[in-house]
Amino acid sequence: MWLSLSEAGPTQITAAGRILSVTEMEGFHMVLTGQIGPEDAKLTLRRIPTENAGSAPDAEMLTVFLFDVSLSSPEPAPDPQEGDGRQAPSAAEGGGECERIEWRLVNRWNWGGGLSLNREPHCVSRKSTGD
Repeated sequence: MWLSLSEAGPTQITAAGRILSVTEMEGFHMVLTGQIGPEDAKLTLRRIPTENAGSAPDAEMLTVFLFDVSLSSPEPAPDPQEGDGRQAPSAAEGGGECERIEWRLVNRWNWGGGLSLNREPHCVSRKSTGD
């Protein structure tokens, strides 16, 4: 379990992944509830005006945000010792066959805006073509 008792209000995440956060910010109560897991999260954020909301354009508006996030499980990379019978994309570049492939970790942008760390094959030694 994780618990924060800041001046703005408490935030708690249970061992089962349940979230509860009640804070006050700029004249609004911010209530975050939901469930997070290793591959998905469902969260609801309620922005509720208080007496201190003042003359803000949305001072009398209750706003609710729903977040439904899921991450696909990454496909396991093939074992570099066994291979999968396909030639690595980087091995096909340069016109010669690849004699030795190393698997390197490479950051790639996800469509969701984050980065993922993938193992990719890279040719480090090419066979001589005998030309």
